[in-house]
Amino acid sequence: MALIDLARDDPAAVALIARLPALGAAATGNSKLIGWDENGEVAGAVVVARRDDTVELRYLAVLPEQRGQGIGRTLVTALADVVNAAELTAEADAESAPFFAACGFATTRLERPGRETYSCVLPLEAVPSPQALAAITLEALEAAVREGWSRDTAENPDAWSPDNPARDHCDVTALLVRELLGGEILIANVIHEGRRVERHAWNRLPSGLTIDLTRSQFKNGEQFDAPRPGEPMTMLRAPERYARFAERVYATLGCRPD
Repeated sequence: MALIDLARDDPAAVALIARLPALGAAATGNSKLIGWDENGEVAGAVVVARRDDTVELRYLAVLPEQRGQGIGRTLVTALADVVNAAELTAEADAESAPFFAACGFATTRLERPGRETYSCVLPLEAVPSPQALAAITLEALEAAVREGWSRDTAENPDAWSPDNPARDHCDVTALLVRELLGGEILIANVIHEGRRVERHAWNRLPSGLTIDLTRSQFKNGEQFDAPRPGEPMTMLRAPERYARFAERVYATLGCRPD
């Protein structure tokens, strides 16, 4: 169930207009036909036209057999959620004005000789969402992670240096990435000059994409054997190290997951 753009020569539009000829009569000039898909069938449509920062609803119709199910109101509500304008407007007669009032439009009777006509206006809110403003980019996440690395968050502080800041941070980094992006942690043996020298952790996201923000620590041709899903021992051995690292990253990002 969704809004769909309908070109007037689309087979679905042609079939709809054949059954609802008034739609075709209203869809002239710079107007646009937007349909409503209900379980794979175009159940109705609205003709809209833009005038400056206003979108006018010129005509709305639903197939006879689909009426009485709230499709018209659902269509108008869905349109109001996505249209880029300051307001939706419509001009209605006495019979259709209550429909627009039920959709949230303010209705005002117009002085028109010989017929009862109403102006219907629905202001469209433009209020920034704190959740949307809190969204981050992968670039920002990686930068915050790098800023959070330091000697006191490294697994082996004596081996850490500013010249190789990712060193000994694979565990806390993988834990944080999983907390933010989901998925699982992969762990593999690091192989150098034909022998295992340490363990390394990185992430596999729910999409299947793997991401390793600490791979840069390996500078001498190290390789890895087959990775397996696993759990770093960090939260058992040194939970305060992860807490310190996570606090820095979240402070840099200015947000926390729900």
